[in-house]
Amino acid sequence: GPFGFPAMGIQGAALATLISKLLECSVLVGIIYYKKYELAAKFSEFTGYSREFLLRFFRPVLPVILNEMFWAVGVSSYTYFYGVLGTEAVATVQILDVINSIFVAAFMGLGHALGAVVGNLIGAGEEDTARIYAKRSALVSFGFGLVMSFML
Repeated sequence: GPFGFPAMGIQGAALATLISKLLECSVLVGIIYYKKYELAAKFSEFTGYSREFLLRFFRPVLPVILNEMFWAVGVSSYTYFYGVLGTEAVATVQILDVINSIFVAAFMGLGHALGAVVGNLIGAGEEDTARIYAKRSALVSFGFGLVMSFML
């Protein structure tokens, strides 16, 4: 391995990633406390929450946490099973992932742009026009999705 360390292969890459993330977190927390940003909370501020507060917080947040957890398990499962299928499957998935990312970026951009237009109309007090634009944007998005699905 480099710098006199033993060659560790995949385990070494995992360990290096862990170390780099811990270092990154430590540096960020250090900067927050050194520069005394608003996020620099005392330990006592992280404790002493009432049961009512915790329930009020976790009731709407728990489904999101579970969704993200199951999504991560699903993505990890895909990666595992593609690896089991062999290098050709992994290469194919990587190529398709690039194509998928292009379409996701395009549709995310479209969604953000349409959201900005509708949001500006709402902010200007033009709710009726905003409602019309929102319905049209939903139809346009659906149409684009349909066309793209046939192209692929």
